[in-house]
Amino acid sequence: MQFMPFLLLLLFVWQGALADEEISTEHQALLKIDRHLSDLVLLIDEAELSADPDRRIRFRYDWLRRDIARVRNGVQAHIHRPLAEKQANAALQGDYQR
Repeated sequence: MQFMPFLLLLLFVWQGALADEEISTEHQALLKIDRHLSDLVLLIDEAELSADPDRRIRFRYDWLRRDIARVRNGVQAHIHRPLAEKQANAALQGDYQR
């Protein structure tokens, strides 16, 4: 019977370690998403430089950059925010032609 409290303590510690590992895995994935979003900005800059300025319908790179920044800010806020805190979400532009 003295073994039971030790077993319960061990189970509690093991369960806490699994939760930390899951948070760590999610954290790593979010950091990877943040890095890819940063890389997208470089691709957007490259595409904008190669765009035809005489085209009748132009792609709104500034709107796309703003939306990427909103998504990236949301990811970064989640990475650095306490679990109980809520965050207001801004609407994305979505349509990038004018």
